Amino acid sequence: MIQEKPILGHGVNHFEKEYMNQQASFLKTNQNKNYYMLAGENNYAFNELLRVLQEQGIIGLLLFLLIFLLIILSKSQHQGSKSINETLISKGIIITVFTFGLFSYPWEVIEIKSIAIACVAIIASYSKTHIDSSSKFHTFLSAIPVIVLFAFSILRTVDNYPSFVKWNNNLASIKPPVTQNDIKKLNNIYPELENNSYFLAFYGQILSEAKMFSEALIYLSRSNLIDPAYYKEVALGKIYQNMGQKSSAEEHWMKASEMIPSKFEAPYLILQMYYLNHNYEMVEKLASELLQKEIKVYSVEVYEMIEDIKDMRLDAKNQKNQQYLDYPK
Repeated sequence: MIQEKPILGHGVNHFEKEYMNQQASFLKTNQNKNYYMLAGENNYAFNELLRVLQEQGIIGLLLFLLIFLLIILSKSQHQGSKSINETLISKGIIITVFTFGLFSYPWEVIEIKSIAIACVAIIASYSKTHIDSSSKFHTFLSAIPVIVLFAFSILRTVDNYPSFVKWNNNLASIKPPVTQNDIKKLNNIYPELENNSYFLAFYGQILSEAKMFSEALIYLSRSNLIDPAYYKEVALGKIYQNMGQKSSAEEHWMKASEMIPSKFEAPYLILQMYYLNHNYEMVEKLASELLQKEIKVYSVEVYEMIEDIKDMRLDAKNQKNQQYLDYPK
């Protein structure tokens, strides 16, 4: 991804939008068992510098590092022990967050962001480049960006909070079987959360449970474009299967299998579809592959799928033998 746009990058949040697709492509062309067992559902780079490089390019990364160095190398204009201690502690916290970001994703956590911003503010208040506070005009000018940012954050929070509260209430109230009233509630808050991939996925799955497959396909597809995920590919495959579009269903399940090869659900669904279509040759082939597959996480669900795979393979063999016996000599 970095090689495609190394100078300016792909833009904010592109990593989250594209990583799982790139992972699927990589694992498809690099069939290594070690990679298969490590791959999982992921939207984080686990290295903030790499994420900045991918999203903002070399220019963005250099600016990020420059700002970091300016903060760390800034000198205090006050010589008191209080100012020195507060500055050192603040710089220590920022260095810690920076180091943590080399193998994790601290900048995705709002609490850590807030602490880091507060530390930068403390350092700036003691910096030699600090604007002369005796000038009220300068003080006002320096405060404008903070006020605007704070106001924008508050407005966004106030706007979205009621929608999330309604959604949370619906989560608690919606129980199988899904009713038209449940769908109506979700439809009422859809305009406010139309760009939230989690809501779109949830809404799509609820519509699918209500057997409104055409509508479910729209919302789940949109969610998958914003934030691709294994479970969404599986859900899309099920919707296409229910709509009678078996080739599209298989395509999505194959994509899910490529995203996370260690999981059983997607290939199991493909096998099940072959079995229901009496494609016994493919059932035998795929079942044998799945039964030789290394299990990453043992669970009741995986155990039940494996037992079902064994039954389907055995029945497929019996059906093939019966077809051979029934074939006119």
